[in-house]
Amino acid sequence: MANQPTDARYLQIVNVLKARIVSGLYPVGTLLPTEADFCAEFTVSRYTVREALRRLIAMGLISRKQGAGTFVERSEAKESYFFALRSLTELFQYALDTSFKIVAIEELVLTSALAAEVGGKRGERWTVVTGLRSLTPDAQPFCFTKSYIPGRLSWLAPELPGCVGPFYAHIEKRANEPILTAQQHISASRASPEIARALGISESDVALLMMRRYVSAKGTVVASFNWHNAAEFTYRMAIQRDGPS
Repeated sequence: MANQPTDARYLQIVNVLKARIVSGLYPVGTLLPTEADFCAEFTVSRYTVREALRRLIAMGLISRKQGAGTFVERSEAKESYFFALRSLTELFQYALDTSFKIVAIEELVLTSALAAEVGGKRGERWTVVTGLRSLTPDAQPFCFTKSYIPGRLSWLAPELPGCVGPFYAHIEKRANEPILTAQQHISASRASPEIARALGISESDVALLMMRRYVSAKGTVVASFNWHNAAEFTYRMAIQRDGPS
């Protein structure tokens, strides 16, 4: 995968298990070995095995039935992308596990509407980095991205094509501006012509926007707008109870 010399361990397991399912070694309808069996076979933790199985569930290849186990559902992965985010650490890993291609780096002047979204002021000059994210360098992009960087940090824009990991982490480290909060907003709308072309969808299709704004004590470090084809995207989060029921 791009930006890392070898695949993460759970991705290696995903590839092995997927190959077994596609080849028929694990036929459709059969019960998979247990998590403990896979932990012993691959010499990994239960967490790593669960992450691998989670990816296979997202592909539609397997399903988990409480009290019964994990079953093979189909032998071909469905065309969709699954995303679960519980921490900035997972977001960093997400950037490593996927491929990102920058297609443009430009300067612009913030309008009132855009300033309100990115956390800037109308009339300020910011840098916008446009890019495409895919599972592998040669795969169809599943995400069209525009990342807005404030003028005080625009000197870092030329470094972004070569950075490893998400932009916020690179900028945070180079500018010595620790991220205090990461704000996320999710909305949906019809795809604009630019988004439709980038994702290979129709302008009548719905695009799902995930906007994340990373903020330091000095203000916005980067505001990232990420559009996905809503028909092929699943977002999952786990919410825990704060106190006693």
